[in-house]
Amino acid sequence: MQGNYDDKEEEEEKEKYESENEYDKRIERIMKKMMPESLEDEARGVIEYCLKQKGITMRVSKRVLEDIDDVILLYAKGKGYCLIGLARTRVNKNAIHQIDEDIAMLCKKHPEYLKEKMVKVVYAMQAMPDAIEEAKKRDIWLVTAKGELTEFKISQT
Repeated sequence: MQGNYDDKEEEEEKEKYESENEYDKRIERIMKKMMPESLEDEARGVIEYCLKQKGITMRVSKRVLEDIDDVILLYAKGKGYCLIGLARTRVNKNAIHQIDEDIAMLCKKHPEYLKEKMVKVVYAMQAMPDAIEEAKKRDIWLVTAKGELTEFKISQT
């Protein structure tokens, strides 16, 4: 009799495990649909939304530039201009300065991405107050999930 009880208990435990495992798999699928794959994916979505609010329809893509330390570039092109930028979790004044230099280097090494005019953009999860001031000075469109922190500007390349 004892053997049957152990078999029944083991079978119930197995069913419980399989049921929990299926539940975990369902939750994982739902979370994957709800969460962006990466910071760059989130940035792409937010930037496209901000552009749409301005009446501009552009598809922002990610480009991995292996020749420049595997930089993941945010890139889009429109009529006569391009959008080029980077995504960071947190930016301050020094980070904006460095990102502006990185964008300048990208433009020199990859002129095929450029158009006559350009929008420099930085997407940040968190931007310090000094980053906002620095981005304004450098004509960088600074964007967070909460909105635009600096003005959208198209400049000459």
